[in-house]
Amino acid sequence: MTNENELFNLVDFGEIKWWSGKDPNTIEGYPIQPLKDKEGNFYWLPMAESEESEPHIGVEWEEPRDIYELEVIYKSDEFVPKPDLVKVQYWQYSWLTPAPERLKGTKRGWIEEDDPYHGRWITANVKITANKNKHIYSFEHLDVVELPDERKIEEAGNYNVFFRKTLKIRLLFKKRTN
Repeated sequence: MTNENELFNLVDFGEIKWWSGKDPNTIEGYPIQPLKDKEGNFYWLPMAESEESEPHIGVEWEEPRDIYELEVIYKSDEFVPKPDLVKVQYWQYSWLTPAPERLKGTKRGWIEEDDPYHGRWITANVKITANKNKHIYSFEHLDVVELPDERKIEEAGNYNVFFRKTLKIRLLFKKRTN
């Protein structure tokens, strides 16, 4: 049994992927196969749809997960990006919804859930803690700057969360400009 404050690796329950397409009707996910270095360690590289696209890597689950932070261990110093060149994005459609017990009457019934075919990528507000090749991307509290649908924020009331409920999440690497 796990403590409710204990974090654990959700990657084990999902699939490492990259995505092509710009809108829900054209987005397709593709598995990324691990590579193996000389020491026998596995690692994954971000992928891009084209030369013009930003490379990215992420995880998709069969059902939405509450994500508090992403801990990324880059293979070596040569792969470590500058923190300002990385965006954390999550898939969002129906979340943020109020907890059913906060609703009145018949509204307490069915709560919409995200799926891979509806939604959009949202760039999250994160705090980055970097220590050599290990970066931790922790979510800041959710607000209207990140999720501009004021109706959803209002419905959720004082829902000041430091997690994101999502079906898929990715790291998007901005291209370096010299």
